[in-house]
This record gives sequence, structure tokens and C-alpha cells, in this order.
Amino acid sequence: IDGVIDAAGFAYGDQFGAARTGRAADAAERWRRDGKAVILLPQAFGPFSTEPIRTAARRLIGAADLVFARDRVSLAALEGIGAMAEHVSRAPDFTISVPALPSSAAGADAHGYLVPNAKMLRHLESDARDTYLDFLVACGSEIRERNLQVRILLHESNEDAGIASDLAQRLDGAPVVSEEDPQRLKGRIAASRVVVGSRFHALVAALSQSVPVVASGWSHKYAELLADYGCPDALVTLPAGREEAQAAIARALDEPSRTASIERLTRSAAEQRRQTDAMWARVREVLARTARARRRGGFG
Repeated sequence: IDGVIDAAGFAYGDQFGAARTGRAADAAERWRRDGKAVILLPQAFGPFSTEPIRTAARRLIGAADLVFARDRVSLAALEGIGAMAEHVSRAPDFTISVPALPSSAAGADAHGYLVPNAKMLRHLESDARDTYLDFLVACGSEIRERNLQVRILLHESNEDAGIASDLAQRLDGAPVVSEEDPQRLKGRIAASRVVVGSRFHALVAALSQSVPVVASGWSHKYAELLADYGCPDALVTLPAGREEAQAAIARALDEPSRTASIERLTRSAAEQRRQTDAMWARVREVLARTARARRRGGFG
């Protein structure tokens, strides 16, 4: 092969340990010696608070041909360990350029999605499950107050099924839905009126298709994503009560804030797609250059 593309999303930082970053650095250096391109697609990085992980991260970034940090905090984390160079830059999450496909199961009735994430329970403090469920239930109730259906969407993980089941019970049997095809999953999200969620890529799918969101998250990547789309006030920090849920849903669904939000998202999404296209152009250039060099050098 001529190159390796790392699409981890978020794998290199304190939360995952120094060993993981060290293994990635070992592999990248081995591939580099073999003449292969190493490209880290847009993803979150850091923090790097210990010397072992800082050393490993510098090795990983130094062995790569291209590195894209997905947000300002991640870029600052790389700068903080002295890993900034010409091949390191910022670019949006690459999934925004994946086209959505219509889902026959999406349904014609106006609806909003609740998208739970079991990881939230590991990052909240005491009574995490009740805190998280209370907030989602409050949002679901506010959506229903506006004569919309509430559906619970399993976006990425079977790990979320338990929370989804509890949530459905507390919302009087709200349907739990899923979609195996990720492009049709994106199409489902496009057909909704609002997405309340903690799954990062569910939020990306919504924002990039001008669907207003209410977000809660467990790392800096959520706040940075919302800032990129001009809606930092869509992030709700837990624990949050009914009043916060009411205000967040009102901003997403009530006029005139809804129209203003959709217009802002549409402008931001166009800019994010432009940046993503530029990122892919650089990736193709590096892969093509590496392939030519490997053929001349007798690799492969």
C-alpha cells in the first residue's frame, strides 16, 4: 500500500492513555520508513498532561505527512507540546461531505430526535443516570408541547440501548429507532425538526444539514463544533433542569430564533464544506506524490 489514513476521531490524549498514542507512533514511524504516506484526518487531540504521552504525541505527529486537528483546542494542544509544523493544520470533521440518502423509515410526521450517549454517564458526577435522563425527558416533553413527535435514535453504539429503553419508558413509549446504513441515518436526521443529543456525529449530521440542535457533551469537541456553526448557546452543561431544557428547545423550535438559526447554520455549513474540500485536495495530493515516489523507488 502507498499510504495509511487514520480516521480515529478522538484517540490521542490523556483520556486514552500514553500507551495508545505510543503504539500509533510506533506504527507511523514504521510506515514512514517503508515509504508510505501517513495522514491523520480531522480529529480531536489532547490534552497531553504527562511527559510519556507528550513524547509519544510528538513522535506520532512528526512521523505523519499530514495532520488535521478538528478544532482550536486540539490545535492548541499540539502547539503546546511543540508538535506544530507546516504539515499540521485545522480542518472540519470529514463526515460533513458524506451525502445523505433518504430513509423510507423516516416517516412523514414532524418529529424531533433524542440521541443518547452512554459515555455521558462516565463523565458526569453523582446520580449521572438520573441527571442525564431527566434532561432528555424534559427536552422530549418540550418537543411534544409543540405538537411534534418524539423519537429516540440509536446513532452509533449498542451501548446506548439501555439508556434508550429507559428513556422510552419515561416518555410513555416513545419509539426507539435505528438505521444500519450511515447515509440513510444521515437522511433520517435531515428529515427531523430538531436533534437533542450527545453523539458527536449525530450533531455533525444535523448541523451540516441546517437542522437545529440541543447538545450536551463530555469533552471540548462539542463546544468547538457548535462554535464552528455559530451556535455556542446550543450547548447545555449538565446538570441542567427543566428551565434550561425549555430555553434550549425554544431557541431551536420557536420563531424568530428558529429561522435565524437555520440561516446561520446554512451559511456555516457551506464554509465547513469548502474547508473539507480543501482538506481532501491536500490528502489526494500527498497520496499521489507518495505513490509516484514509491514507484520510482521500487516500493510496492
